[in-house]
Amino acid sequence: MLLQCLCLDRIKSSAADWKVGEYTLEYSVKDQCLNEGTTYVIVGVNNTAPEIRNTVISYNIKENNNDETQIMSLTVTDKQTYRCNLGTVSPNDGIFIIKQPTETNPFNLYLKGGSMKYIDYDAKPQYTVTAVCTDDYGLATEKIFYVNVEKNIEPVIDVLPRSYVDSVMATSVVNQFITTADVHNDKTVSNNKRLKRSLDYDSESDSCSENTKKLKPNSVHNDSINLIDGLSISPHGHDHQYTQNKHCSEKVDDICELKSLVVGLASSMNQFCDIITKRMGDIETNIPKQVAQMIDQKVSEEMKKVSCGFWNINGWKVDVDSEKYNFLAECVRYYNLHILGLVETHLTGNTGINIDGYTWFGLNRKEIHIRAKTGSGGVGILIRNDVRDEFNINIVEDNTDGIIWVKFEDKNFAHNCFYVCVIYLPPENSTRAVNIHEFFDILMTNIYTIPQGKPFYICGDWNSRCSDLPDSIEGIDKLPQRNVVDFQHNGYGNIFCDFLTDVNCCILNGRKTLHNDFTFVSTRGMSVVDYCVLPYEHLDNFNNFNVIRTSSIVEQINALGKYDLKKAMPDHSLLTWDFTLNFDSNCCINTQTRGTSETKKKYDTRNLPEDWLCQESTIAEIDNAIRFLENSIADQSSIDNMYENFVKIVKTEMCNKLPAKNIVLSNGFNINKRRRCKKEWWNEELTLLWNEVCKAEKVWIKCKIKRNKRELRHIFVNKRRIFDKAVQEF
Repeated sequence: MLLQCLCLDRIKSSAADWKVGEYTLEYSVKDQCLNEGTTYVIVGVNNTAPEIRNTVISYNIKENNNDETQIMSLTVTDKQTYRCNLGTVSPNDGIFIIKQPTETNPFNLYLKGGSMKYIDYDAKPQYTVTAVCTDDYGLATEKIFYVNVEKNIEPVIDVLPRSYVDSVMATSVVNQFITTADVHNDKTVSNNKRLKRSLDYDSESDSCSENTKKLKPNSVHNDSINLIDGLSISPHGHDHQYTQNKHCSEKVDDICELKSLVVGLASSMNQFCDIITKRMGDIETNIPKQVAQMIDQKVSEEMKKVSCGFWNINGWKVDVDSEKYNFLAECVRYYNLHILGLVETHLTGNTGINIDGYTWFGLNRKEIHIRAKTGSGGVGILIRNDVRDEFNINIVEDNTDGIIWVKFEDKNFAHNCFYVCVIYLPPENSTRAVNIHEFFDILMTNIYTIPQGKPFYICGDWNSRCSDLPDSIEGIDKLPQRNVVDFQHNGYGNIFCDFLTDVNCCILNGRKTLHNDFTFVSTRGMSVVDYCVLPYEHLDNFNNFNVIRTSSIVEQINALGKYDLKKAMPDHSLLTWDFTLNFDSNCCINTQTRGTSETKKKYDTRNLPEDWLCQESTIAEIDNAIRFLENSIADQSSIDNMYENFVKIVKTEMCNKLPAKNIVLSNGFNINKRRRCKKEWWNEELTLLWNEVCKAEKVWIKCKIKRNKRELRHIFVNKRRIFDKAVQEF
């Protein structure tokens, strides 16, 4: 009789620890005739090294830091217990340590206390630190991190006391400008010969000859004219007299006329001085404020503006001495964008991109061909470090190859946030081609889970040529005309435009452009396959879209002769644009206002007590109020005073004898949406669909079980999609 063993029982391990290796198990079977068969089963016990899953590999320390400081936490996964130690450090100053604060905490990389004397930005601007994690069986894994030194900047006094000129011209008399004039009449004519001045030297006669000229006084007397206070001539005193020839007395009238003219001129000068003084005072007071307002407005506008970009780099070289690394790094530093999306990085494992002044958030392709010498695909975002100072940045979605979502949340106002997505869709005839419908469904799901009204944009290499196909519903969506340079389309292009219509998004290429051009230029031809996609309602926030060919980049950075351009230069163009953040700076105040509430005391008047308003003191107060009204003058003020007194009497009685409760009043922010005016195209069918969307969203958000949460999220996305299509139909 031939016996055949169709299956083996499950082999269970005992509670004892198994060591790594192979174990041979003897398996014997006996039948009723005591025939016995024996076989052997080899059981292998394998062990894998711990995995360090940190995606960010670049961190910063300050040059003047002298205290023990945690730099980063290691994220390690392993089925067994493990320990982490510090590996090689270059340069090695002994200033770093990896330790675990408690048994429940992860291993952290620390900067030792008292290390400031070793940290020098000019000599050592960057440290390369290797973390080594080892499990109980000796298997270890390593990962390299980069610690950049932030240069200590000397303090700058930028708010100095400023001296202001109170008045350019004096408002009061500072000094007197004195001038003199001879006033001649019969009483003031003198025969003093010393005051005469003749043209010839023999003029000692008492008469005035034809050669006699005008007399000039040699002394100053009190007959003065004050130009500031107004001209006045007051001849007085006998010690200071002016003489003139008696034949010149007819010129007194001319001097008096001159006096009146000077007086008028002095008065006009005084008025002019007052006007100028007031004008200068206003200028000194208002100009600093106006200048400060203009500067604040300009600075606030620039701070709200984020420079963004996208580039398919066709592979990034980790080797810092390679031609391509130095070329791409110089391009990144030259354009100095705040946010730069990169695709086709060709990185493997947990390898990242390290550039001074930037932090890398990436997603490398997980499944690589077993014979592949280098990586393929890969997406990520380079973010300038000053942006990290203003925002909390986190990866919110990276479960699908070729799609990464990053959230930027304002550190001061968590309500202010925006999202950036970078994608890479392989070509339709590629060996790495994916199901395009599933790819767009995943993107649609991600878009629907973004909070309503929050801005976002998706940039990437879509490998979709959409020509002049509409990316919106004509006649409904009012969008500016798109400038098209590539009039060819492929199969992906039709699906891509349908996707944009479904998610209410549009293409930025060709709209609000500085220069529009082909995004792919090579010997094989030219096409537009790289796009920036954004919602309709946020199109006004995006400006200055620009397409820069790699040939122009080479000219701008003077790369000719510096690099081997055949190896270093990508065949895709660089896309740049400006993104304006219209955040609400008063959201914190509004939040506090929403948090405040008013209370009102409500009395139960349904059951009044028998002694209501029956006490003698209460009756006496009411009688006094009535007598006051009878005896007072019949005017509005008296009536108002009597009414206030009566209200006080009744309110006092209510507080003493009636039960009451405090009711919280609405502060005006919670507006009943049902009272809002509906749109003309809104109907009952859309109301029912919208209610289903809201209900599905609430169930999805409240669910705590991960397995059920995915299904509920899928239900919510489907209902939202049905609602959007219904809105487009109406």
